[in-house]
Amino acid sequence: MSSVNPTQEVQGQTLNVIIWGNYFTGTTSVSFGSGITTNSFTVDSATQITASITISGSATPGLRDVSVTTPGGTATLTNGFTVLAMPTLSSVSPSQAVQGQTLSVTVTGTDLSGVTAVGFGPGITVNTFTVNSGTQITASITIDGAATAGYRDISVTKAGGTATLTNGFLVVAIPR
Repeated sequence: MSSVNPTQEVQGQTLNVIIWGNYFTGTTSVSFGSGITTNSFTVDSATQITASITISGSATPGLRDVSVTTPGGTATLTNGFTVLAMPTLSSVSPSQAVQGQTLSVTVTGTDLSGVTAVGFGPGITVNTFTVNSGTQITASITIDGAATAGYRDISVTKAGGTATLTNGFLVVAIPR
């Protein structure tokens, strides 16, 4: 076996994976390891298989061996597929600020390592952010002076997906 595509996906997803190699005619089983169910597979040719898989929402993140069994034996692509953890968000501190303010906020959650984007919704610019750990991000934000007062969803995105904290931050109007 030579490769698979895609090589990674987040917990809880169902997808098709293409497997390349040789001598796939007569394949009797395809396995992606613990926490991944092979729903079905089709031998497209002697060198290609398409497998439908479901990654359990509780699958342990990390590398998995991909194995194809034929009458001639089992071929294994060691560490050929990666289960990615879905990020989660639990809180932000401070959780509110007034229009026109620039401040530093701390976002907490799980599986935040590798976050590539942070969002606070309309009227709020994320100037910079730093992933401090797998459970914490610090972001510098600026609230536009004309931002509509009210709650905003906070989101973080990484290869494992996007997590949202609904109504996680409140923009407070400046009394006029």
